[in-house]
Amino acid sequence: MSSFDAWLGRREPLPTSIYLSGGDEAAKAEVLSALKGRWAEERPDVPPVVLRAAETGVDRVLAEAQGASLFVPASYVIVLNVEEWTRSARTVEAAAEGAAAVPPGNVLLFVESAAENERKTLVPLSAACALRVAVEAPPPEVLSRWAERRLVRSGVKAGPGVIEAVLDASRLETSEVMNEIEKLADWAADTHTVTREEAERVLRPVHSGSLSALSRAVAEGRADQAVDHLLRALEAGESEGTVLFQLQTLVAGALRMRTQQWGWIRDRENSDRLARSRGATELSAALDLLYRTERAWKSGRADVETLLVRAVVGVAEARGEERRA
Repeated sequence: MSSFDAWLGRREPLPTSIYLSGGDEAAKAEVLSALKGRWAEERPDVPPVVLRAAETGVDRVLAEAQGASLFVPASYVIVLNVEEWTRSARTVEAAAEGAAAVPPGNVLLFVESAAENERKTLVPLSAACALRVAVEAPPPEVLSRWAERRLVRSGVKAGPGVIEAVLDASRLETSEVMNEIEKLADWAADTHTVTREEAERVLRPVHSGSLSALSRAVAEGRADQAVDHLLRALEAGESEGTVLFQLQTLVAGALRMRTQQWGWIRDRENSDRLARSRGATELSAALDLLYRTERAWKSGRADVETLLVRAVVGVAEARGEERRA
């Protein structure tokens, strides 16, 4: 995906032929949208031609992709559902031969729908293309870039932490990320800006039920929002034990990072945030608070929800002289 970003980021010219496959259809839709956007900026005078393999012969596709004239100086041809050609090996071979002969300046893009198994008949076609992209679930850093790019295309500027809030709300699923981005873009259509606090209000209740969001709020010292995330997580059916384990591993991981001890760190990103804002003494005290919370809960000395609220506030607000940015 990183090499493909070079084309999307305009650091390299578009290749003459691209084969797009993979199991994440929402990610493929985003790739197609980004490619269309780049083409529109570079060649606003040449609209893309979108064809479906089941309705179009190879001759028509190649005529569109290889042709050029005084009136049509370039072409961008998209062929959807290319797996429809697998019924004929000769059709696939002809398409492969044609893909290798697309002239510079033109782009021929084949899109294969998701499938459980590889369609071996299409291998010669994908191999003939200048660029092959298999789109699976993108990692968080790629999703972040895509989400921010989508907001920019919508004319909206995201403030610090907005994209992270979207990723928390969407559980890193491409379709949900883009749906939430569209929601924010519609909401911010008048102001053209959105802050993290505004995003979290718009993204509820999905965002507020996330344990990752709870950990982030605790790590950033946002006690009120951390309690809100806690209560909504419990309302959504999260068990008290799971919440307490999340908090304990968050703080224990931060203490290991702060004191440079080896050990398992469950939520490295949020533990790192916590480690950068707390000293070792503060983290040790926070971990002791969580262990005392567990003992009080299991001994029945207090209501577990009340104990968890106090623990979340105590960890989120724990700031002392050791704090270092």
